Amino acid sequence: MTVPLPDLVKIVLWAALCGTLSMGLYRLLSPQKRLAAAKDDATRTRQTLSGYDGSADGLPPLIRASLLAALRHMGLCLGPALVSSIPVIAIFLWMNTVYGTPAQEYLPFGPSWFRAWYVPFSVVMLAVSMVIKKAWRIV
Repeated sequence: MTVPLPDLVKIVLWAALCGTLSMGLYRLLSPQKRLAAAKDDATRTRQTLSGYDGSADGLPPLIRASLLAALRHMGLCLGPALVSSIPVIAIFLWMNTVYGTPAQEYLPFGPSWFRAWYVPFSVVMLAVSMVIKKAWRIV
């Protein structure tokens, strides 16, 4: 005999699955070692720029280096981030067809817009994603 789960529990489970799937896909597709090096380089160039105490003529090369390092880091993670967002978008759209009727409220508190399915879904998905990012040391 199966016991039906309350809708809020299903929403939370789908959100946890979605966060896990998207972070796992990002980790699999992203060049983690290159991203770590690019992140370190971006941090180093920002610190150099921040600590600069010379004339204004010396700023343009430092600003350029800082921007290039940041863009290199962003370029490395953009593709994997876009691909790993596909399951999030797909599940979100499916969840909206299942749980998105206007009259349904899933939380017993807050304004009416806050009681919709996407609030607990988004909060749980974000929390799970951040825990996984930290636990798996994803850059």
